[in-house]
Amino acid sequence: MAAERGGSNAHLVSMATLPVLFLARLEIATLNRADSDLEACRTQISRDIIALLLKSLTSAGHLSPQVERRMGAVFKQQFLLLEKEIQEEYDRKMVALTAECDLETRKKMENQYQREMVAMEEAEELLKRVSERSAAECSSLLRTLHGLEQVHLRRSLALQQEEDFAKAHRQLAIFQRNELHNIFFTQIKSAIFQGELKPEAAKMLLQDYADIQEKLEELMDFFQASKRYHLSKRFGHREYLVQNMQSSETRVQGLLSAADAQLTLFIQKHESHTIACTLESDKYGVNTRLQKPRDALRVVLSSTLQFPAHFFVRAELLRERVQQLEAQEARFAESLVSLQFQKAARMATTLWAYTALLSIQDLLLEELSESETLTKLACEQILGSHSPVTFMDYPR
Repeated sequence: MAAERGGSNAHLVSMATLPVLFLARLEIATLNRADSDLEACRTQISRDIIALLLKSLTSAGHLSPQVERRMGAVFKQQFLLLEKEIQEEYDRKMVALTAECDLETRKKMENQYQREMVAMEEAEELLKRVSERSAAECSSLLRTLHGLEQVHLRRSLALQQEEDFAKAHRQLAIFQRNELHNIFFTQIKSAIFQGELKPEAAKMLLQDYADIQEKLEELMDFFQASKRYHLSKRFGHREYLVQNMQSSETRVQGLLSAADAQLTLFIQKHESHTIACTLESDKYGVNTRLQKPRDALRVVLSSTLQFPAHFFVRAELLRERVQQLEAQEARFAESLVSLQFQKAARMATTLWAYTALLSIQDLLLEELSESETLTKLACEQILGSHSPVTFMDYPR
């Protein structure tokens, strides 16, 4: 039983830790995907800005349509080559990071195995002094603890790997942004060198490009910060709901354990009382039941022979009174046992109602997890109004 309780507690610790790690990995993946979408929008806007600036130069007469089309074709080809280069660099970095993370995982897992072996050896030396049952329970608990530590280590390493991937993706995004600017500047310098664009028009073009890019950077940074804020807020709500659900599960487990212990104790007491009453009845009841009729018969016979008739009637009334008292005592014992069973039934009914309320609360938690507008205080007020403690304190 101790091993089972220890394993159950360790399992609850694991279930309390793993959802948080899972949510952290989900948050990193969501932020990475949001950054990727925003970076794709940023790149496309920059390409559109370059095309619009070239058209404005052509409409102003600073650039011929043939040169505009040629420069547009060159920009398009350079952008495609850049995308291919970025994709190849991304694949190479992902392979390198995966290999590095796998190597680090193997090293940390080997160190974990070595620590577990040392701990098992030390535990075996200490458990030689205790009984076999206690040694088996402690060994089982230690193996369960080691298994949970391994799971937690793997989850932590996976989370670190997600963070490394996100960092590499951000570095590549910055590199792509800078290369895009370099392609534009190189083509403008080439046009000036070939005499296709005047230096004054090029200077004006570069100034407009710098101003537009500055405004674009501010706008995209605002969008990115806003997106991260809303995602972090949603992650906080999810983490709060998960912790609330875990605390509810812990309370349910505690209530079930307490109810199980009380019912077991009640059944044991009732069985021991029944056995004791049976043994006492077997020991003394037979002689008493046999002796009472003999004594009563002897008294009746002696009274009949020695005393007048009214004494006989009085003895008969006394015997009936004794029988009535014995019947009342038997009914009282039966009513006591009935009350004890009714108490156990009320306990079971209360536990069922508490479990039903917890199920309703879990449904509310799922609905709240889908809502992005409720604050943490609003979630606490809604959950407090449907708390099982409020139900239990409600006057009957």
